[in-house]
Amino acid sequence: MRSPRRRLVGLVAAGSVAFLALGGFATTGWVAAAPKSLAPPVVRSADLFDISRPLSELPPVKPTIGREGIFEPELPDRPDLGPQPADRVRQTSAPAAMPAPNLTFEGQRDADNFPFLVEPPDPNIDVGPNHIVQLVNITMAVYDKSGAILYGPANINTLWQDFGVGSGDPATPVCAASNIGDPIVQYDQLADRWLVSQFAFGGAVAFQPVGPYYECIAISRTGDPLGAWNRYEFLISPTLFDDYPHFGVWPDAYYMSINQFDEAQAFEYAAPGALAFEREKMLAGQPARMVYLDLSSSLGPRFGGQLPADLDGTALPPAGAPNIYAEADDDVSGFASDRLDLFRFHVDWADPTRSTYSGPTALAVSPFDSVFPCTDADGDGVPRNCIPEKDGPGLDSISDRVMYRLAYRNIGGHETLLANHTVDVNDTEGHAGIRWYELRQTSSSSWSIFQQGTFAPDAKHRWMGSIAMDKAGDIAVGYSTSSATTYPSIAYAGRLATDSLGVLGRGEASMFVGTGS
Repeated sequence: MRSPRRRLVGLVAAGSVAFLALGGFATTGWVAAAPKSLAPPVVRSADLFDISRPLSELPPVKPTIGREGIFEPELPDRPDLGPQPADRVRQTSAPAAMPAPNLTFEGQRDADNFPFLVEPPDPNIDVGPNHIVQLVNITMAVYDKSGAILYGPANINTLWQDFGVGSGDPATPVCAASNIGDPIVQYDQLADRWLVSQFAFGGAVAFQPVGPYYECIAISRTGDPLGAWNRYEFLISPTLFDDYPHFGVWPDAYYMSINQFDEAQAFEYAAPGALAFEREKMLAGQPARMVYLDLSSSLGPRFGGQLPADLDGTALPPAGAPNIYAEADDDVSGFASDRLDLFRFHVDWADPTRSTYSGPTALAVSPFDSVFPCTDADGDGVPRNCIPEKDGPGLDSISDRVMYRLAYRNIGGHETLLANHTVDVNDTEGHAGIRWYELRQTSSSSWSIFQQGTFAPDAKHRWMGSIAMDKAGDIAVGYSTSSATTYPSIAYAGRLATDSLGVLGRGEASMFVGTGS
């Protein structure tokens, strides 16, 4: 259940929100008939919902059963064609240097899951005006803005204890009993609220998925994550495992993307799925619906690794603007060329059965190689030890998908969409770099690539990035670094809006230098 979703924090100032639209959607709002949907929308109400006591009053749940590793479904293999031409948009030098970080502090550790040893750890984090909330696979913690811990670490399903128990309710709802991970935390700046989510299923001793499959979502009732929460349990599918859930905040819904694996077919990858949750009702703690589109029949297993757009700032998109989903597709998987594929998700809460998910719109990009020469050095049966590390077997490149988040911003006069993924720059085969894109759209033009580049200024490997833009149009990218002679570390690079296109002209700075493999 890989979910490398380190949100870029503390590097980019808050600013205005972007809107996205395609084709018949312009800055004045909804101006064209909705396109034909790729799948019929399935509308469901939450199985259970309630309002919790303050988190600070809920007894923390601690792990009670030890395990190492977890079931890890795989997207389809892409053929390895060996060494490819060198990356055409590679940035090979970075003479400047980004400013040093304002603050670093120790967050949660794998030891906090004791007696669990969770691999992969799936760390993610977000920052609000007064708090920092971090999730590491199955545990959560709350910090103040100086890095002092205020709560936890505790199991994430602490949030769902005593959930929905009343007349006619199940004695133990799935979200209270299950603590499987793949979590997300996001701060909703439009409402000053927090979203925390993880998937859930019945499971077994070995934590193998057993349907039906659920998504547990909690929305804080105020900007204080230690207070009360509106809690929901949604049935996603009886048989399709909703792996790798990722969220995007948008005014009309909380949008989610998933990779679906079919329990009835030995968990073969089936297709992406797209969901919208009724944000307005969830903020109020009221009965809420979801709209789910299973894209198995239309897109199938060739597509996947999608992300929904996530708003940055406070400037709203035009009324009715759809949320945009994006994925990066390599021509070795059968596509005509290397490209970004964009999809539009329009949800209609007045009549959810009229909701549509349409696309793809293909944007040609500079050719990239997403396939790395990997080994099975860790012995888990899957060759994914692609990135070398000092004193270790190697690390997963996770190069088959766009990395979280897909960041939107409304700059004024144009809208932006930022994306990044890991590529092999092919100066030597298997050398990882960060491919990043800025897409733009105006009232008179649809989405296009405004600039793109691959950041790989030296022999180190850079991968698993996260990208965002501030209200001035400046960009920062955070990512992991490693090599055969260095331990895995965290660094970041950036550019000013006035820098040359396709270049992270502010160079690189170190966030944390690793001390072990």
